[in-house]
Amino acid sequence: MATFFVIAPSYFAQVANGLLILVFLYVILSNYSSFLKINYVTKLQIIGTLAIALGVHGSLHLGLEQAYNYNPLFIFA
Repeated sequence: MATFFVIAPSYFAQVANGLLILVFLYVILSNYSSFLKINYVTKLQIIGTLAIALGVHGSLHLGLEQAYNYNPLFIFA
């Protein structure tokens, strides 16, 4: 069953999107003092980019659940 998810292209998109979000958050948090010093327009652009990335990540979760019956949170349910 695990090999099925490795082959699926949407699974690769999900993993890549999640990793990019983690890198994005790491860069922002590691440079937080610099982030506070930039102007508000740039802050809004960065926060907007993060919001779009999280929205796409959530949509990919929905697609994986519908297409492949894959729910990574089944441990907590």
